[in-house]
Amino acid sequence: MTAVRRAVWRDAACLLHLAWVLQQMALAVIVFVLSIVWLRLPDSNVLWVAVSLLLGLLILCVALGGETALLLRLARRTLTRARLLRGALLLLLAVLLWYIVGNAIDHLQAHDALRAGYYNSRFSASRRQLFTYEHLMTWLGWLWTAIRWIVLSLLGALFIAPVTAAQIRSAIARTAGSPTYWIATALLCFGGSAITAALVNWMPGHGLRVEMVSVALRLLCAFFIDGVLVCFVFAVIAECTRRSDLGYKAPDGTPVVSQPRTAEIP
Repeated sequence: MTAVRRAVWRDAACLLHLAWVLQQMALAVIVFVLSIVWLRLPDSNVLWVAVSLLLGLLILCVALGGETALLLRLARRTLTRARLLRGALLLLLAVLLWYIVGNAIDHLQAHDALRAGYYNSRFSASRRQLFTYEHLMTWLGWLWTAIRWIVLSLLGALFIAPVTAAQIRSAIARTAGSPTYWIATALLCFGGSAITAALVNWMPGHGLRVEMVSVALRLLCAFFIDGVLVCFVFAVIAECTRRSDLGYKAPDGTPVVSQPRTAEIP
């Protein structure tokens, strides 16, 4: 199992190229800039409302279509209209489900202070030294982060893996059953959150000019680190789907995809 796990890590890393990572980050920057412009549009009359609606649809098409095209390129799949449309719909469904689940988790997490105070009051005086209010708040935060990690991993296996797969069921099973995939998503959720929080909360200098430069550099560094982690998760998914397609066995009497027929069957 260790050899297979290492092979997945190695092959996924081989799929990543600097040009593709930069294109992924460029797409994120373009969508971010267009979103800022969209939010600053006025709604004083019907014309501006129509412009805002069209720009919102354009942002959605650029984000979903561009991401689908990048994923197909990463998996070395031919870009066709059907694959582009299917991938965009799958990504849209994944984003909607993540938005719904994320809002539900945020709503439940908002009451952690009450939960921590209640559970702390239920313990005996000797146990309150361990189950303090601060410890309970920290553990509840870890719990919600773990739930987000599980949900994010499941959504990636269910909706991102089929974007580049020829055999959808096999790709979902291979991705969801890969320890490498779960480790990669854990690095994204836990490691990315910890690194981003550390960079944002770090204050190396004093003064307005120093702080402005520091904030810009720290945000740029966090963006690059999180972007690399996201790209690596995509590479692991692409490698899992590639292996699922290679492991597909054709029915009896039909040629195997990786070994084409060399002689005609009478």
